[in-house]
Amino acid sequence: LINVDGTSPGMPSVECPSDWINRVDIFCTVAAGTDDRSGISHLEYTIEGGDWQAATLDQDVVYLNLADGVTTISFRWLDNAGHTSEAVSADIRIDTVVPVITVIQTGVMDEYQNDLSRSQLRAEVLVNTSDTGSGVFETHYSVDGGSSWLNYPANGRVSPPSIDSRSGVECQFRVRDQAGNEAIQIITLDFTPGPKDQSASEGGILAVGPILIFSVGGLILILFTFVMVRLKNSKGGQRKSD
Repeated sequence: LINVDGTSPGMPSVECPSDWINRVDIFCTVAAGTDDRSGISHLEYTIEGGDWQAATLDQDVVYLNLADGVTTISFRWLDNAGHTSEAVSADIRIDTVVPVITVIQTGVMDEYQNDLSRSQLRAEVLVNTSDTGSGVFETHYSVDGGSSWLNYPANGRVSPPSIDSRSGVECQFRVRDQAGNEAIQIITLDFTPGPKDQSASEGGILAVGPILIFSVGGLILILFTFVMVRLKNSKGGQRKSD
């Protein structure tokens, strides 16, 4: 009795990490292979189109060690007759390098509440972040030692831990990349308000009012009304903050 196997195994079903990860030792889960004739011999893989090599399966899991960056891995089955299946590929994204962050305080902004009775101080902070791998994902800051984190605002104005906070406030700034790597920089913020020039020059706006049209003895008269609106603010005046 001669057994002839003229068919190829079925294509592998492989599940690898699809998102960015921050480790070089990765694993992929492989479903059991199928071959109706001679049976499955073993699984093979290739990295970036290199030579095919046998994969070691440990309870349907293959472990690999890769470098940073995006790496394409292909898998295929080999049956006992020497036939190979169609290959299936996966892109593995690895980033183990922490992002870069620099933080500089550039000033203090005094934002008044609606009743103007008490000032709301904000530190103006310039944060620069970069990441050459997966890319920057999010930036936060903390003024309570890392117990809670707030989104770094687009306008760069950082809130103090309390309304009475002034100088010597330790603040942590944290940046995370797409792979979960993070970097933290700690600086001391000063919320002491400096001199503020709230003067405004006097000026006026000439506005054209309603147009009056009426007829007197068959003669049509058109009158324009004018309103002068004056804008006046005290020069050199300052609002007082507690």
